[in-house]
Amino acid sequence: LGIASSYCIANNLDLSPESNAGRGPVDFKISLGLKKVLVEVKLTSNQNLTKGFKKQLPTYQKAENAGLAIYLVIETGRITKGRKDAFLREARKAKGNPHLIWVDGKIYPSASKL
Repeated sequence: LGIASSYCIANNLDLSPESNAGRGPVDFKISLGLKKVLVEVKLTSNQNLTKGFKKQLPTYQKAENAGLAIYLVIETGRITKGRKDAFLREARKAKGNPHLIWVDGKIYPSASKL
């Protein structure tokens, strides 16, 4: 939130965490006038990873009348290869929105300790 907030201030964007247009709170809404981007963040350990991508975020997007939605997945290492592959297959089938961003958030040993 701190980094996103600084970026938004520097670029004259409005950042609203936990914005709720009636269908539940989306993690972040970023807007410039009537142009809106929604960001939903999930860890790979979340059992509702696919549901969030296919149903939850598109519902928020419709309620907020947002032109763009981003599904930010942070890989914690707590996902099987089969579950990850199944999720990515489902995500590829989706056309356009939401956009998927997959981030490696696993903790690795320091290079100085290798």
